[in-house]
Amino acid sequence: MIFVVICVGCLAIYIYHSWFRRRKSTPKLFYGDSKLHEYIINKVPRLKEPYTPPLGLGNRHLHTIICCLEFSPLNYKRENVHLPDGGLASLDWLDNEACLTDTSPVLVVIPGVGGGKEGINKVCKMAAGRFRVVVFNRRGHCGSLLTTPRLQCFGETSDFRYCVEHIHRKFPKAAMAGVAYSAGTAVLSRNRGHEYQRPNWMLVTTEKGGHCGFIENYKLESWAGKLAVDYIDAVLEYQDAREEDITLKC
Repeated sequence: MIFVVICVGCLAIYIYHSWFRRRKSTPKLFYGDSKLHEYIINKVPRLKEPYTPPLGLGNRHLHTIICCLEFSPLNYKRENVHLPDGGLASLDWLDNEACLTDTSPVLVVIPGVGGGKEGINKVCKMAAGRFRVVVFNRRGHCGSLLTTPRLQCFGETSDFRYCVEHIHRKFPKAAMAGVAYSAGTAVLSRNRGHEYQRPNWMLVTTEKGGHCGFIENYKLESWAGKLAVDYIDAVLEYQDAREEDITLKC
């Protein structure tokens, strides 16, 4: 009897938190004035729309767990990249080559420090068909052999830069973009800052942390993943339009 009372009480508390404390949250945007940002905001409506978690899925930690579950796993082809110091990193290429060309943009996905392709399958699935998707794995991670007495330090970009150059050599005509999660954002943002004086990049953060994915409906789709793919699409479309305009003027 006591067990039943405890279970009913826990269920009541969960329903209260899931229903009565379910809040809509509109993204707070911080950006500089530019034609590019104006284009992106008009092109990506979810930047202005409120986000509401599905009923019963209001806990941010539960979202993180769900994003790591994949009931229809994707197929990847692994490529080992030999680094200059004898180390080994790996690239997991999404097996969607049939619908792509040499000029299809490449989307490089960087998981968190302990993650791999299993934790970011949702954004890879959303990008399939529009991008050539590849997941970057640090040396010694996700089944990659550790061939040197050295790991990649937090925020270090040398291994990632080498892999990016390798991808550029394979697809010289393709534009390249990146999506990173958790500790992977340190690698991506630092690399962009080193290579480009004014890189096009967006950072999505939460106030309390522990919230990876933002499940937005009962299909268990990732709001953050959709936002990332739509943002990159908008940037590439803007750049293509500018190049076409410059060509016409010339």
